[in-house]
Amino acid sequence: MKAAPANAVPNLWNPFGLRSSPFFQNELRAGDPTYPVSLFVGREEEARRVQRRIISDPASRTIVQGAPGVGKTSFVNWIKAELTRQGVATYEHPIRITSDTTRLTFVADTLRTLARIRSASGGNHRHDDFWERTARFLEGAELVGGSATLHGFGMGISRSYIAPQAPPDSLYEHLGKAIANLQDELRAPILLHVNNMENLEDPAATALLMRDLRDYLLVEGAHWIFVGALGIEDSVFRVHTQVSGIFPAAETLQPLAPPQIGQLLQRRYEHLQISGAGYVAPIESAAAAELYALYRGDLRNFLRLLGDAAERELGLNGTQPMTAPSIVRAVGADYALLLRRQVGDSDFKSLGSILTALAEGDPEFRVTDAARILEYSQSAASQMVERLVRQRILLRTRTEGKSIFYRPIGSVLVALGLMPQSLATGERAAKSSLPGRKKKPKPL
Repeated sequence: MKAAPANAVPNLWNPFGLRSSPFFQNELRAGDPTYPVSLFVGREEEARRVQRRIISDPASRTIVQGAPGVGKTSFVNWIKAELTRQGVATYEHPIRITSDTTRLTFVADTLRTLARIRSASGGNHRHDDFWERTARFLEGAELVGGSATLHGFGMGISRSYIAPQAPPDSLYEHLGKAIANLQDELRAPILLHVNNMENLEDPAATALLMRDLRDYLLVEGAHWIFVGALGIEDSVFRVHTQVSGIFPAAETLQPLAPPQIGQLLQRRYEHLQISGAGYVAPIESAAAAELYALYRGDLRNFLRLLGDAAERELGLNGTQPMTAPSIVRAVGADYALLLRRQVGDSDFKSLGSILTALAEGDPEFRVTDAARILEYSQSAASQMVERLVRQRILLRTRTEGKSIFYRPIGSVLVALGLMPQSLATGERAAKSSLPGRKKKPKPL
């Protein structure tokens, strides 16, 4: 093997027998060699229900909701990969809802997705006149630079659209025909994946969109999966009886269990393992499970924590795995500085006081608890809590009677060093590792 230059920066992961970081936060997608859906773990029962519905029914609607970072998009991508093997036609990218989405732009984005499914199929195109008319409906819709690049359904398309040649009712009707024509051409079920339903600032507007599109959600051969944060079932799909009646109960994704976190990391290690070498797990499995518990299902930010700590901690002691205390020591100061900048000195100190007072138990509290601990008025405590909720520093966890409970996100607990007693008392004695290979890496 050719020797590395004397001044070369060493690869962080090679000594552990890995090609790159196993703590990536990217969504898993079919056909992606770096982030394949084969790395997906858990959700078997929920996925089986959704797949059975799509395979069994001529048309279906599914709601998938869950806390931020729980893995909703990867869950749907995994389902899409499984269904593609069974002959269902879909597109790798979802129809994404943004704060600028309107009813017309949603319909336009859906039509573009249908066109891309058609183009990718390479099948018998029996409705060319219809799709050429679709392009004309959408031409002039691209606002960036004043140009229109929709001829032939080009891929590099802006998200700001209008449809000057088609009034709303006509465009809705055209969407229904597009679904029917594509299903007729492909002779296959069509799956449409709509992401980020919570992004519209006015949930009532999203609910109206679903009401307006109700008849087209029922077109035979079309299956819709709508994905969003916890609460979209009630705020969007249960508002109007016309819509509520055609949607089954939402699939609400729960946090992965601790053993599943071990399985998730093990799959990543094996996927990234250098050929011909063993690997050393970069973190103790028990420590990973305990730290994940702080994040209450927020897999994305849990993995970000491990990635941040690895850049600061790994390699200082050979190939020794990270422990929970070493991870907190490595990133705590930086997380605290970022938190203080985000919320300001006053709220930073107040939040620290509340959580310190609750350190012996679960860091969940009510506004009345905050007012008592800080000796604030109820109004002042309520305003502070609402500020932190808007900044996504606190999450609403549950309601009992008139009391709403709040809990800080995991990175706040890391920033303030307020860890469970089992993590704060020092280094763990057991040098456990994830199930699977435990070989020392061969020389690289």
